[in-house]
Amino acid sequence: MVLTPVELVKCKLQVQGLNKHVPGGSDLVRPTYNGPVHILRDILRKEGVAGFYRGHLGTFLRESGGGAAWFGTYEWVCKGMMERNGVTSKDDLTPWHLMGAGALAGMMFNFSLFPADVIKSRQQTMEAGSKSKAGFTDIAKEIYVNQGIKGFYRGCGITVARSAPTSGVIFMTYELLKRNLPL
Repeated sequence: MVLTPVELVKCKLQVQGLNKHVPGGSDLVRPTYNGPVHILRDILRKEGVAGFYRGHLGTFLRESGGGAAWFGTYEWVCKGMMERNGVTSKDDLTPWHLMGAGALAGMMFNFSLFPADVIKSRQQTMEAGSKSKAGFTDIAKEIYVNQGIKGFYRGCGITVARSAPTSGVIFMTYELLKRNLPL
């Protein structure tokens, strides 16, 4: 309920000024929005509170399915490493093992439901009152018809690559803190 509006603001800030051209050949384009608060006010004025939840299905699918893939992959890889190394606890795995398992988990999180994220981002960057249909399945069909399967994976490689080190550090840090901090 909190993440969808945050994602909406992020997406709108990322794409503002794209595909615009100022007469006279200048590449300088005034931003549509001067910050997150401006976007929030604009959405509230044009679409009401419901406007903050455009793309909610895609966000929900990405986060719930991706979260299952993230934790599931991490636990599965750790279990395999424990069996391979003849240990019975994650506490016996090295920081490198933990980072590797976390890196694979992060990659799976982003790869597993990347198409839902693409659809969500397309929904969230459409202008209010756009003639294009805004439904999740309508956008999916539009992407498929215009770009094929490849359209659902634009930017996937860099997103997956970015997630490996961050998730590796997250899981390693969690496990090492759990081991070393008395609670």
